[in-house]
Amino acid sequence: MYRRLIRSVCLLALITMLMLTDQGLAAGFGGIQAANFGANSFGASPMKNGYMTVSKVKHKPAAKKTKTEARKQLRAGNKGMAVKKLQQELAERGYLAKGSVSGQYGASTTRAVREFQMMNGLSVSGRATVSTQKKLEDAGNKPGVSMDAWGKSDINRRFPSHGGMATIVDLKTGARIRIRRLYGSNHCDVEPAEKSDTARLKTIYGGKWSWDSRGVLLIAGGKYYAAAINSMPHGEEISKTNGYPGQFCLHLHGSKTHGSGKVNVEHQANIRRVYDYFE
Repeated sequence: MYRRLIRSVCLLALITMLMLTDQGLAAGFGGIQAANFGANSFGASPMKNGYMTVSKVKHKPAAKKTKTEARKQLRAGNKGMAVKKLQQELAERGYLAKGSVSGQYGASTTRAVREFQMMNGLSVSGRATVSTQKKLEDAGNKPGVSMDAWGKSDINRRFPSHGGMATIVDLKTGARIRIRRLYGSNHCDVEPAEKSDTARLKTIYGGKWSWDSRGVLLIAGGKYYAAAINSMPHGEEISKTNGYPGQFCLHLHGSKTHGSGKVNVEHQANIRRVYDYFE
């Protein structure tokens, strides 16, 4: 009887120990899991009853990409849709013949771009710079160039004597020079507006003053004229600070020299050259 009782007590003790050991292991394993994964770096939530519940990870929305058409400079030799678009805009405004819209940047496109730059206050290169393309988008139609006879021209109204201001653009180089008119009944007697204008005038003449004729585009009072100049200083002046000692001659179609009272053949040939260039 005593032996049976002892056996029962021992069996009960053994069962109790086994139960306690299982609970300890379970608690220990759960603690380890909770320690390792309960607040893990992947954004998971703590363990519940030994099982890991994954939380919903919040991601920042991706930045919206805006579609922007990157502009780039276009020049002779380029081809493609960007060139074709440029040509279409030039053609729509009268700078390029519609038959020249080909998608290839050749001599006709270079000339059209150069004309546009000369007429719109841009640096003249014949290359369609980013600033040229932007200005072309908002530009109106190509303006006409006047070659009205001197006696019938409205130049005296648009470019008056005794201080009227205008701009000339050299046909060959594209150099832009601001000028001031003194007077002149047979042609316009003018001077450079500022020292920088004097420097540009001297540069296009190779660093020295000359009586040689050069074709220029005259922009006065919002109108464009075919014209010609020399650069030799002579006579009076208005400005004492422009670095130019006198005045120089600006001729239009049919204008005459003061000395002979006749037209200067060289000037008239250059005036025609300017007119033909823009037509």
